[in-house]
Amino acid sequence: MTRLVIIGAGGHGKVIADTASCTHRWSEIVFLDDRYTQGLTQTSVWSVIGNSNAYRPLLQSDDAVLIGIGNNTIREKILHEMMSLQLHVPHLIHPSAYVSNTVQIGAGTVIFAQAAINVDAQIGKGCIINTSASVDHDCVLDDFCHISPGAHLAGGTKIGARSWVGVGAVTKQLVEIGDDCMVGAGAAVVQNVYNESIVMGVPARMKS
Repeated sequence: MTRLVIIGAGGHGKVIADTASCTHRWSEIVFLDDRYTQGLTQTSVWSVIGNSNAYRPLLQSDDAVLIGIGNNTIREKILHEMMSLQLHVPHLIHPSAYVSNTVQIGAGTVIFAQAAINVDAQIGKGCIINTSASVDHDCVLDDFCHISPGAHLAGGTKIGARSWVGVGAVTKQLVEIGDDCMVGAGAAVVQNVYNESIVMGVPARMKS
């Protein structure tokens, strides 16, 4: 068993650590966070051992690394840096989640408690499938998107890179949501959404 190093000790990072603890895959879990220089040495029950922007000299050769940062664009930048250094960036699945054996999951993606991902779904790199979210059959999620707690994607939904689906939002089957979009909490998306759009409401409409 190796050590897991999580970049970012905020709320999202702590959920990653808690999920990782439940898997019993790692003998030690530690954090790197920029607040270390301000005296942050502990978050919940885990140690903070250094700054996140100086992670290279702090990593051991057999460490696994995950990114505990909710911002999709920042997570993308850091993950690309890590992959260029050929660091070990696993995906992480909570033991209570259901993930079909046919699902494809990219490096650095995290799937939290009670989530469900059904047959032939494709999940890109660095995605967040949050607590009790569901991704139904044949959905395609591009890299670095975030499906928030309690959101539900009907079969064949496509989500573009870095897009964010808010808490409790739902999609109609076969809907396509473009890159860099934001779907508001509780929205019902029943038609395609263009790149860089913000939609909200039932049915979901462009923010004016």
